[in-house]
Amino acid sequence: MAALGNAKRLVGSFEEARLAFADTWRILDEGSGDPLEEAQLFELEASLLCDLGLFEAATELLNRAAAIYQAVGDDNRRARSLIQQAIAIGHPEPVRGIALLRDGLELLTSAEEPRLELCARHSLPWFLNDAGEPRGALTILEVTRPLYRAFADSGPSFACTVSKDVSP
Repeated sequence: MAALGNAKRLVGSFEEARLAFADTWRILDEGSGDPLEEAQLFELEASLLCDLGLFEAATELLNRAAAIYQAVGDDNRRARSLIQQAIAIGHPEPVRGIALLRDGLELLTSAEEPRLELCARHSLPWFLNDAGEPRGALTILEVTRPLYRAFADSGPSFACTVSKDVSP
């Protein structure tokens, strides 16, 4: 059901996505209660909230997902939640986005998540510039050039998404 909700979100059927996520929560409550499934559902539902412009609500769900990942000792998934939070909140609140990106990058094992590292390093200069730190933004861009080259196949339509699997 979570995959259905995410698919509905991706095609812009937001009400159908909301209903699918509500069904998924009901099923999850009746099922295993696996905290990792709960965290993944928080991440997917946060993507819907971002699409609806509800950035603070999305950040709250992602914070809950990050707490679950911290409790089970999964630093890479926690990093993904922090980076997703940063992307959700960083444009209206760049200083907050910068802090979340830095926290996420500190936890991230880039060898396991190279595209996630690129997404974080792609957003960081934007937020630094928006926060009045254009020199810092240029420095990050220069340092990140090799990482962009590693994803040369992404081309000009490169887009950062941090949601990964949709297994719940």
